[in-house]
Amino acid sequence: MLEINDHYELIALNKALFEARFHENPDHPEVQGSPLVAAIHNRLIDTLISHEKEQANQSRWQEWRQWRNRVMERKRVEQIIRRTDWAQLSAAHKEDFIRILVAPFIVNEEEVRTLINFGDQFHDAK
Repeated sequence: MLEINDHYELIALNKALFEARFHENPDHPEVQGSPLVAAIHNRLIDTLISHEKEQANQSRWQEWRQWRNRVMERKRVEQIIRRTDWAQLSAAHKEDFIRILVAPFIVNEEEVRTLINFGDQFHDAK
């Protein structure tokens, strides 16, 4: 198995995952909605946070990780929702899909509902 022990390698992998997951015109759009890639990204950020020695740095990471603080990523998630076959998703699948798309960020129920409403409104207007 792959093992990464260097902080800078973790940071580089995080940047690569961001590029793959939140790029405006991805070569492989299926990566953006992959639950496996989302899980890896979540574990990577968890690892970065857990290896911070100072509580202040852990707190900064936790604040950074809040979905409410994301602007560019919100635009990308909305873009992905627009090109998704939204009508084929059940309510439960929509919620799961949103959580996959926003990973590694922490999203609350209201924020999930807002993104689901965005998808419902966009696709109903078509």
